[in-house]
Amino acid sequence: MKNRKASPIGRMLKYAWDDDKQIYFYCALYSLFAVSVPIISVALPKVI
Repeated sequence: MKNRKASPIGRMLKYAWDDDKQIYFYCALYSLFAVSVPIISVALPKVI
């Protein structure tokens, strides 16, 4: 059976998860705001 290494991105994410789990929280928070701001800016004029 062939010995397979993890991809560089997979290793990077594993090291980030082991070292600093808070970065995933910040990424999720940023993504939430990045999606909600355009939605609010489009929906708000229609409501007013």
